[in-house]
Amino acid sequence: MAFAIAPSSERIVPLPPGLGPQLRQCKVKDTEQRLKRPGWNAEGFIVVNTKGKHTWPWAIDLVLPRLCALAAVEPFTSHAMRHTYASLLAAAGVPQSVIQELLGHANFEMTGHYTHVYRRHLAEATTPLGELFGRPVGPSQIFWPTGGPLEPEIAEHADRLLDENTAP
Repeated sequence: MAFAIAPSSERIVPLPPGLGPQLRQCKVKDTEQRLKRPGWNAEGFIVVNTKGKHTWPWAIDLVLPRLCALAAVEPFTSHAMRHTYASLLAAAGVPQSVIQELLGHANFEMTGHYTHVYRRHLAEATTPLGELFGRPVGPSQIFWPTGGPLEPEIAEHADRLLDENTAP
């Protein structure tokens, strides 16, 4: 059975460093299977089912819970991996237009749904404002700095300010 791929879904995705050797190992195992079993993965897919044929993306979600259990990590879906991929790229400073291209999104709005901000980055972004409080402020002191020129105002409005337990 031949599978048609829409031109809009074709894209080149560069491999991160270190993935090449792992894919070569998969290729060796695939070649071993081809020699043992005629017709195994004749199309040359990277991921195949147990019969050496094309597998559907949703099938990966059937295997992930077992793999997560073996790795002793919280279960997740392949869709969650897309969100993590986009968020890690954004956190590394990759421009949104590049992330959009890598994910194959038609517009920035969709890519924005995939990129998430980590709390650590929120704290790091506000660190330069520490001078207002009299000293540099690290992520652990970001919500209740003391000893600076704004301390009296903070104390006066403490009941309306977020504490570390209610902050995002």
